[in-house]
Parts: sequence; C-alpha cells; structure tokens
Amino acid sequence: DARPAQDGRVSDVVNDFSKFSEVTLRGRLNSKEFTLKRKKGASSGSLTFNYDGSDLTLQSLKDTQILIDEYFGTTLTRSIFHGQHALDGLLETTDAKFKEELSHLLSLDIWQQATTHARSKQREMMREVAKLDGMIALRMQDLEQAEKKLTTAKQYVDKRKIEVESARKAAHEKEQL
Repeated sequence: DARPAQDGRVSDVVNDFSKFSEVTLRGRLNSKEFTLKRKKGASSGSLTFNYDGSDLTLQSLKDTQILIDEYFGTTLTRSIFHGQHALDGLLETTDAKFKEELSHLLSLDIWQQATTHARSKQREMMREVAKLDGMIALRMQDLEQAEKKLTTAKQYVDKRKIEVESARKAAHEKEQL
C-alpha cells in the first residue's frame, strides 16, 4: 500500500517516549540478500542499503532512496505490513481494482500470458480427463463381460461336476450289482 510512504510524518512513527524510530528490513531480491535500515528522529534521519554483501548507501538519503527504487521498482512501496491496514482489503476489491494494484507490481501482459497459459493447460487436462474417463468406461465394460463369462464358466463347470459325479455313482452302482 503506497499511502504510508507518501503521508507519513515523524510524529506518526516515533513513540512519544523515544528520540528516534528505527526499522530494519531483511530479505532476498533475485536470490541475493539485502538489508534496508531506516532511522528517523525529530530532526534527522538515515537510510542504509546493503545488497549482496555490498554497502550501496549513497551520500544523501534522497539518492539512496532513488537507488533503492531502481532495485525494487514499486514492489517495496506497495507492500503491506500486519496492522497497517485491513489485511483482506485487496482481496475484497473488484477485479478491476485488483488488476490495477497488480499492474504496479508486474506488467499486465505477464498476468494475461499466465491466464492464457492456465486456460490452455486446463483445456489440455480436461481433454486428458475425458480420454481417461472413456478408457475407464471401456475397461469397466470389459470387466463386466469378463465377469459374466466367468459366472457362465463356473456354472458350466458346476453342471459338469454334477454330471460326472452322477455318472461315477451310476458306474459304481453297476459294479456293485
């Protein structure tokens, strides 16, 4: 959110019982570590910038800020911090407002390319799902037919067993006579 960066005053960030306020931000940019340190007092302030192990702090606070803006673009000034504003504010915006805010961080061309790619991938996956569903339906039919054949074969075997047993009993009875 860009609001605090543009309307912040020293009295807004320095506690009444302190002489200065200090914030240190550490992170990674393009896989390289950075540290930003801003110190604000009633009459003076300082800003240091370290990137990839090098101190890039310039002579003036303004020049250092310009250098930071070159490295980070608008990404850093449009960040939100817990407690700064409602955390779900961006998620509750309209699609147009969301895209407008997003356009400050990355080109909408990238957003549109990602959307096009995702939709294309979704269509491709849906075709694959339909193909697999068709194959499953065919295999289920094959299974059903095989189960019917198995049932018929078991019935035939049971019938033949009964016939063989009957013939065996009849032969045994003839021998007994």
